[in-house]
Amino acid sequence: MRKYWLVLLFSVGMACYASAEETQPRVVSAGGAITEWIVALGAENDLVGVDTTSLYPERIRKLPKVGYQRQLSAEGVASLKPTLVVGTSEMGPETAIKQLNDLGIRVETLSNTADFKAVADNLTTLGKLLNKEEQAKQLYQSYHAKFDQVDQLVKKVQGQNKPPKVILVMGLQGGLLAAGRGTTSDWLIKQAGGENVVSFDGYKSISSEALLALKPDVIIIANRTGRLNDEAIKKMVDADPSLALTNAVKNNKVIGLDASLLVAGLGPRLSDEALRLVAVFYNLPSVQTVSVN
Repeated sequence: MRKYWLVLLFSVGMACYASAEETQPRVVSAGGAITEWIVALGAENDLVGVDTTSLYPERIRKLPKVGYQRQLSAEGVASLKPTLVVGTSEMGPETAIKQLNDLGIRVETLSNTADFKAVADNLTTLGKLLNKEEQAKQLYQSYHAKFDQVDQLVKKVQGQNKPPKVILVMGLQGGLLAAGRGTTSDWLIKQAGGENVVSFDGYKSISSEALLALKPDVIIIANRTGRLNDEAIKKMVDADPSLALTNAVKNNKVIGLDASLLVAGLGPRLSDEALRLVAVFYNLPSVQTVSVN
C-alpha cells in the first residue's frame, strides 16, 4: 500500500510537467561535494532538493532536505518531482534507490574516490546530464591548475623542511575517529605536503594513547564549523592531559577543518583548503593558529 501511494504521488506530480527533454532538469543532490560541483557548473537553479550534508554555498541550505545521503527518504525525494537524483556510492539505502528507480526517476551514481580521475569523470558526467559540458571541461582544468600551484608550493617548501606528521580526527566527545588511508582526508593531507601518521584504511576509532604514540606534529579536528577556539582545545587537553605532550599541542598546531569538505569525494573548495594547510604545515606567512597557552 505504501508503494502504491508513493507511485501515485509521483505520477500525479509529474503530470503537471512536460517530459524531461522539454523542461529544465529538476535535480536532487545527495552529497555535499556533488552539490557544490552542480553550483560551480552554473546549474544551481536546477536543484530542487539536497541532502543534509549539502551545506555550501550557504544559500543551498534553504532548499528542501531529503535526509542524510545514506538514509534518503524515497517519499521525500519523490515529492519534489525530480527528473534526476545524483549522488555517490555512499547514497542509500538500497530500498530507497530501488523505489526511485521503480518510479522511473533517473538515479546517477558518481565516484567518491579521492583522485583527480574521479573528479574529471564526475564533472564529465554532470556536464552531460546538466547540459554544461563545456563548463565542466573548463572547471576541471581550473581545478587541476590550482592543485598544480599547491604542488609547486609544496615542492618548494619541502626542499628545506621535513614533511610534518599529521593526523585528522573527528568527534571530540564520545571518542576520536581518525582518518586513514584511502580517504579524502588522507588525500588532502598528502596534497598539502603532510605525512598521514595513520596506517589503517578508512575511518576508525583511535584512543588518545594511540594518538600520542603516533607523535603528530599537527592535529586537524574536523567539525561542522571548521573553527576551533582556545576554549575547545583546552577542554580537549584537560580531558586528556597526555595530549599536551604532543608536538602539535606544544607548537599550537591543533587546527579546525570544515567536515563538509570531506563528504562525497573531492569538492571544489579543497584547493583553497590545501593551500591553507600548506601554510599551517610549513609556518608560511599570514597563517593564524590558535594558541593553547
